[in-house]
Amino acid sequence: MFIRKTAHSKTAHSIIRRLLLLTLLSVSYSANAVYIEYELNLVNGNTYQYDYTIFNDDIAAGIEEFAIFFDYNTTENLAVVASPAVWDSLVIQPDTGLPDDGLFDSLALASPISLGGSLGGFSVQFDWLGSNSGPVAQAFEVYNPSTFAVLASGSTLSSVPEPASLAMILIGLLLIKRQVVYSNNTTT
Repeated sequence: MFIRKTAHSKTAHSIIRRLLLLTLLSVSYSANAVYIEYELNLVNGNTYQYDYTIFNDDIAAGIEEFAIFFDYNTTENLAVVASPAVWDSLVIQPDTGLPDDGLFDSLALASPISLGGSLGGFSVQFDWLGSNSGPVAQAFEVYNPSTFAVLASGSTLSSVPEPASLAMILIGLLLIKRQVVYSNNTTT
């Protein structure tokens, strides 16, 4: 009986270590960075709405302006639905004639998003022209509004885990379970 408790406790510690490692890996991609999370909602038909929250974990002076790009091949009819009261937001429509992506741009009228801070309440509706899989992550840039220098750039992140992420987590948990079953069978 003493051997089983030791084996179970070693297995439990192993599982805890692996879960902590997975957590650190999933959190580390956003540490010391500017990132924008989105929640995607179907409004009706092919009209969708992105709700954004921007996080500043990198720019000491704060975030004063950012733009999120909408692919000219897959989106049209952009409209600002919501923006925080102290931010001035606008959209520029995608143009297939140029070709050029559309964008949602927002500028702080008062204080910027401070280092370590975040701000939500940005929403854009648009018509989706793309495949049945629906809208995906978008490119974004953060600017210095005085010099127009790009301070940060990246791709938006879903605030709801995508199926591929959930599949990877499930596979990891199944592998951990398999190891637990295997280690229990070898100790008895």
